[in-house]
Amino acid sequence: MEEKKQYQQCAGPGCFNMIEQIETGRGHRQRLYCHKNCRMAAVRLRQREAEAEAERLQALELVRLEKESLRKRFGGISDDSIDLLYQLRHDYRIRDRVGKALVAERYTPVPPMEKSLMEANVISWGHKLNFPAMQADGIDIPEGLSGWWHYAHHTPLEVLEHFFFIVRRLVQEREAMSKATA
Repeated sequence: MEEKKQYQQCAGPGCFNMIEQIETGRGHRQRLYCHKNCRMAAVRLRQREAEAEAERLQALELVRLEKESLRKRFGGISDDSIDLLYQLRHDYRIRDRVGKALVAERYTPVPPMEKSLMEANVISWGHKLNFPAMQADGIDIPEGLSGWWHYAHHTPLEVLEHFFFIVRRLVQEREAMSKATA
């Protein structure tokens, strides 16, 4: 039986030796390494790569946990803002100031047109309800158009939004009751 000789480069890291591969038709396994030192170097390299990958995954998990902590601390700010706060993690005073500024940014007034439209809807719905006095959830409005108008025009937007949804729900409930009785 004639043997064919083939050559293959050693799979050891940094080894350029050529390994003679013999095909005899008897199913010999291919040799991958020229020496046991190259085989052990390859094993150690795979172990180091696995350790490096585990460390990388652990570092990513730590970053995720810290960003989640920032998200809980500063509320519903954007992912870009969370990334900015994470980048400022070594200077806590600056990070806290920036975080508070980003949170405050959420409460910046809506453009006047949006607030005035909300005020107009509140007054319109108040008219449908006959401008009752209301006291609930931090809202204290005297009875009558002037009390509602004053409240709608001099209340911070986030409180007005809350009141807007309450009044809208009351109007919807009253309309549903009037349809049911008709």
